[in-house]
Amino acid sequence: MQRPIELFSRSSSFSTPPPATSARVMLQAFARRGVRVAFGIPGGLASPLFDALADTPEIELISTRHEGMAAYAAMGHALATGLP
Repeated sequence: MQRPIELFSRSSSFSTPPPATSARVMLQAFARRGVRVAFGIPGGLASPLFDALADTPEIELISTRHEGMAAYAAMGHALATGLP
């Protein structure tokens, strides 16, 4: 008796993409608009956003110790580079 043909091998080299979440969709839109750097404090209610940043290689995270400093750093970066 012949073995059935396996259409999808379990040892396939294809990996499934991470599930689409609102945070991932938002970060992909930011990346398409030219955002390359994000500033902030990981944790708290924004954790899903920072988790999605780990899966978005186009955007680099600059972690700060204070929210106000993240805002000033983002403003300084935008003024110095002209990038969003």
